[in-house]
Amino acid sequence: MAEKTLISGIYRDPFDVPLPDVKIIIFSQINTQDTFRQVSVRQVTASDGSYAFSLLPGAYTVEVVYPQGKHEKLGSFILDTGSPSGSLNDYLLYGENVLADPIVYNDIRKIHGSVKKFASEVSLEVETTGNAALQAAKDAVLSSQAATLAEKHAVEASSAAVEAHVSSTLAQSSLTDTKMARDEAVNARDAANIAVVSAGIMPDIATGLTKTQNGQSFSVAQGVGADSAVVTYINDKGTGRETSRIAGTALVEATKAIAVGIEQRTQGLQTQIKSTNPIEFVDKKGFLAFAIADDGKAKTPGGLQTSSVDAEQLNANMAVLSALKTDRVNIGVSQIIKPFGNWLTTEEDKSGNVIFGTRLDGTKIYLGQPLHNRAGLLNNDFFFIGDSITAFTETTSGAYNDINRNEKPCVCDQGWPQWSEALSDGVIKVAGISATGGYRADQILVTHVPRAIAASPAFCVVLAGRNNIVQNINYDKTTSDLTAIYRRLRQAGIVPVCCSMSAQSGNSPEQDSLRYQVNEFIRAYADHYHLPFVDMHEATTDPLSGEWYSSLNYDASHPTGVGAKLMGQRLVDAMRVWVKPVTARMAVNHTDPLSSNNYVTDPLFLNNAPDWITDIAGTSTFTSDPAVKGNIWRLVGGKSHITLDVKSGGRYGFGFRWKTDNGQSNNFYAIAGNDPAGTEYLAGIKRWKTASDGFGYFYREFVVSDSNTQVTLIFDASDMSVAQLGVLKITEIN
Repeated sequence: MAEKTLISGIYRDPFDVPLPDVKIIIFSQINTQDTFRQVSVRQVTASDGSYAFSLLPGAYTVEVVYPQGKHEKLGSFILDTGSPSGSLNDYLLYGENVLADPIVYNDIRKIHGSVKKFASEVSLEVETTGNAALQAAKDAVLSSQAATLAEKHAVEASSAAVEAHVSSTLAQSSLTDTKMARDEAVNARDAANIAVVSAGIMPDIATGLTKTQNGQSFSVAQGVGADSAVVTYINDKGTGRETSRIAGTALVEATKAIAVGIEQRTQGLQTQIKSTNPIEFVDKKGFLAFAIADDGKAKTPGGLQTSSVDAEQLNANMAVLSALKTDRVNIGVSQIIKPFGNWLTTEEDKSGNVIFGTRLDGTKIYLGQPLHNRAGLLNNDFFFIGDSITAFTETTSGAYNDINRNEKPCVCDQGWPQWSEALSDGVIKVAGISATGGYRADQILVTHVPRAIAASPAFCVVLAGRNNIVQNINYDKTTSDLTAIYRRLRQAGIVPVCCSMSAQSGNSPEQDSLRYQVNEFIRAYADHYHLPFVDMHEATTDPLSGEWYSSLNYDASHPTGVGAKLMGQRLVDAMRVWVKPVTARMAVNHTDPLSSNNYVTDPLFLNNAPDWITDIAGTSTFTSDPAVKGNIWRLVGGKSHITLDVKSGGRYGFGFRWKTDNGQSNNFYAIAGNDPAGTEYLAGIKRWKTASDGFGYFYREFVVSDSNTQVTLIFDASDMSVAQLGVLKITEIN
């Protein structure tokens, strides 16, 4: 990206009084890849009138809006690469294109400074004379003054020419001043050169110091091509301190070039004295280019192409505008602008906030949130975020409350999200889980909300707040962070599923008061924004004690498998009406890997799983059941595995119907590679210890790494039944 230039200063009125609360708006006139993001920048002056903008190279127009509503256009300027820092006054005064060049700009500013300094130091009045016999030293001073005054005239001429856009009469006057300034600068240069010859010019500063005493002055020639011909110093106790400069040929020629350019540029601006309209601008051939009529209406015979159109009232005459080319149309308090950034078109308020717009991908945005035009209900993919109550869905080889879930993404019976998938028979599809034990709402916002947005599900289930209660975080902070979580998801086009906190035991009266208030807020927020609400508090809280129902919890915060099952069922009950009618991706008939997308041989166990390798015999039985298609494989006290060939980089869905009949450890999972002892888990159920009371469905998607071409399935059960097994290759749709 190009280097930015700092434009800063104090905004003052004509009486030099700083003005606060003035809105300064800077528009890009010619947009590039860099300045696209700077179509307009706005800033309100501080209490001391200060402002500061960092702008990329380009052409800009400056407007201000005063606190009482008055709108004023200040002018235009151009920034080149390397343009120095300055104030708005600096760049609006030196608005001619060539003056934006860093070298010329600095030179003109130095000349301005020299004129002011010279005026304060010189008290002699110079009379114009043609007497060539004046003393050489006096000639040098007079010519220096003439040269600097000439430069001042040149700069003023440039400024006047820029203002020609506003007043053509002033532009004509500035041309005369420019010509006079140019001739005066050349004459001053010649007089200065004659004067310095007889003024005792020193070759360098060191020589001048040796040949003068303290308080005496001397001059040093600067050489061919320098902007200054001679620099005068005073011997200040053995140190050369600069006191003045005489302009050199290079600077005079540069000023001359500016004057000529202004003259050429303003020749085509003509206001006719005798005309039907009070103001007319014609081209060089006399054809009307622009006019302002007696009623104040502007006429543009060639059409109008502009970066901005403001209209306080939309009247019938605007309906006949058949060809309007513009970057922005402002009508009353709203704006419609042309494509920029990620936007195809937008309507904005006066502060530049998007009210309604269309992004480049076609998404409609209203008040910061996507409007999804869908046929029917929503997709069934659910992402889950939260604290340990959600995080403990994933399996650990440690204790139930070990925050190191070292066997994820495999899931266990503590996982209420997994219970919701099983109990809905796959209607609720777990698209992902991102949760951390001990996290407050603000930490969930920072860490887990971005992951949910990246996954782009239809729903994100949010169960948060328990650690805010434990840590006594006040109501305002807690609800503010919850609001931010919900809002970020909504702005990303994801529907937040707002869950009240599940039961809590062992709270202080203050903590109980806080949890009831927070739970009420969650419900109220969901009601206000028409979002799904799941009452986990009511599902798990004993009405008599206000704490967990008996047998539903391990400790003050975490559910047992039975408690998690109840929470999962509550989610299913609440969300069925939100999800479109859908059946889960699963094996539904006998297939062969060579002719289908299911890489499992005998997926319905019609041939009693002949390709599986027995690791621990146990007891295997194959029976039918009306609840499933094909046969059920029930394994009691045994372990088997099978290795499948897959495609590296491919995306697969691992799914199966299952049920458990006792409280021992049951496992059915997939790992990468062909080693059944491997621990690169891809998906599955592990260490499941709660009876399921019927068949449910498990489904997860995974991507095979580029370095791998095999997946191993492991069935290790105390008492578990599986059916309709699939490792299903997913077709990617671009």
